[in-house]
Amino acid sequence: MWPHSSAKLPPSMDHSVAVLVAAVVVTVCVAAVLLFVFTQQRQAPPGSPDADESTWGLGDLIVVALVGGTLAVTIIGADVFVWGKPGGAPELTGWTLVRGLVVQNLALVGTALLWIRQRYGRGLRELGWRLENWRREVPVGLVLGVLVFVGADAVQRLTGLALTRLTNPDLASQLMEQFGIARMVEGAFGFLPNGGRIVAVLVIAAFVPACEELLFRGFAYTALKRRLGVTGGVVVSALVFAALHASPADFAALFAVGAALAWVYEWRGSLVAPIVAHGLNNLASAVLLLLGSG
Repeated sequence: MWPHSSAKLPPSMDHSVAVLVAAVVVTVCVAAVLLFVFTQQRQAPPGSPDADESTWGLGDLIVVALVGGTLAVTIIGADVFVWGKPGGAPELTGWTLVRGLVVQNLALVGTALLWIRQRYGRGLRELGWRLENWRREVPVGLVLGVLVFVGADAVQRLTGLALTRLTNPDLASQLMEQFGIARMVEGAFGFLPNGGRIVAVLVIAAFVPACEELLFRGFAYTALKRRLGVTGGVVVSALVFAALHASPADFAALFAVGAALAWVYEWRGSLVAPIVAHGLNNLASAVLLLLGSG
């Protein structure tokens, strides 16, 4: 996934690379210190008088987003710069995008898990990772995954029709292509060899759904529901889910997916069905894009 270790960087990049490496190290150290300091202040182990079903709240959500997001941006930025073009210009390649997805999700989910474990004595189970009834949950997730995919596709088509009415067919098509996730993913597939495309599909269809469900449903929705109730939690967590994908053309469809998955989590009490549904949706989308990229 990384260029061969024998590859040499131009002398002009030596200083910049050293600065970037130092920035990553400093960011990681600062994040570790902040987590250590703040997570020691409150612990309410399950079963204690102060513990409830949803201990963490909006403040915890903000801290995790800031710390995890800073870690992700720093590491991904360094990766893009260091492994860029030979002339020194940063370049987004297929592997860069795959590594970025992995780093982003690991940074955010890892920060969330460390935060709730150290601060509240909670773990994966409290984030919804409950596998005891997985045989019953997987079929539910498969059925819902089909419904989510069809529903998201319908919303996406309605978005395109609305843009066509507001502008014109050519401009609407250009906007949907220019500001959609599909363009980025399809471009990544184009840069990858066949084996790399398989890895990318596995990351998109398995790793990313598991991490995003832990983060957006298990962590964020739980915190928002405590403050805003079920309906408010579903709506706001779906808005956050759609916004953080940074894809204006797909915002409505992503909101629909996020709301549906939050509702499924609230209904089932486990992330198994949402992960399966999310994974099936991503798999279908990735395969269609892969076929389209040739």
